[in-house]
Amino acid sequence: KNLFVRDEKKRDYYLITVKGSKRVDLKAFRQRHGTRALRFASAEELADILGLLPGHVTPLGLLNDEERRVKAYLDAAFLDPPGLVGVHPNENTATLFLRTQDLISILQDHGTEVELTAVSQDRRPSGRRSFQNPLYFLRNVTVERLWKSARISSGEDHQASPK
Repeated sequence: KNLFVRDEKKRDYYLITVKGSKRVDLKAFRQRHGTRALRFASAEELADILGLLPGHVTPLGLLNDEERRVKAYLDAAFLDPPGLVGVHPNENTATLFLRTQDLISILQDHGTEVELTAVSQDRRPSGRRSFQNPLYFLRNVTVERLWKSARISSGEDHQASPK
């Protein structure tokens, strides 16, 4: 789950990424990180800054942020085994699974400020069971195989490789 938010003065922008089963309390986040009051960024801001459409928000969209205006907050829970994070390749028709550390490195190499933090709470009521490790089967799957799989399922030429 990715939340693209901004402060009330439209000076600072943040991308908060958490596991889908969690929720983000923006008021608590603001207090913990010392920001001004937060609001969801508009569709226009999303397009202008990240080059994305609503519903397609992804940490990989930060690579389109040429001015490095957006700070990324990544839920530290993504480091828990198996240490993978699912991201859209700038559209929500496919999901790529990357090692969390690889995603952090990609974003930092681009110049994006990334902070690992506990930003969310589990939204499942206590006592309700959840999968301990739903991504265990991806341990031996390479990014290249995932890329090819996404291209095949979208009807594109499966011979092409990622850039």
